[in-house]
Amino acid sequence: MPREIQTAVQVANCALRILQMPEIESFDEDSTPARTVKMYYDLALRKCIGAYKWQFSQNQSELEQLATAELPQWKFSYKLPPDMIALIWLRCGTENGPGWNNLQNYEIVAGNVVCTNANAPLFCRYQYEAPVAAMPNYFLDYLIQELAEELAPVFGYNVVGQKILSDRVRDSFGKMNMAILTEVRQLGSQKPMPMGKLAMGRNW
Repeated sequence: MPREIQTAVQVANCALRILQMPEIESFDEDSTPARTVKMYYDLALRKCIGAYKWQFSQNQSELEQLATAELPQWKFSYKLPPDMIALIWLRCGTENGPGWNNLQNYEIVAGNVVCTNANAPLFCRYQYEAPVAAMPNYFLDYLIQELAEELAPVFGYNVVGQKILSDRVRDSFGKMNMAILTEVRQLGSQKPMPMGKLAMGRNW
């Protein structure tokens, strides 16, 4: 994938070319492809980023403690980062100091508030919506293929057509697994670890 892909519109146009649909200049232009891609782009992007702990889309932040606890069974509440897509871990204390361990007892309320009995400071590492320019080539391939598959039935591909498209963009490992293996090789890791269920809500 050449590095000239720098924007979401360019990603969308790659997916549209797979479907042999007209390209767009903006998500806000008055055309059926633009309106359709605008509806599905964020869905495909979040699905792809949330599928694995991609290194390029990780951030770490200290959480803001709220004035009052959101739930009576917990002592404290903390606000999660507004750009968080998926949570990787929560930790309290000082980084690499005593007590710097994964927080086990907590509850996530409304997807953006952590309730726990742990005192501040509280830190989280999380997946966020990295800009397209920061996405590595293997992830762009994965995202473009995923977006094309999301758009296929909307643009009239029947079941047979969707299968042909899926077979064309997948290989024997599957598009996500190939992207993961590429990242793991680049990081020198021994084994890819899938995204856990940490951000699914209750963890106690």
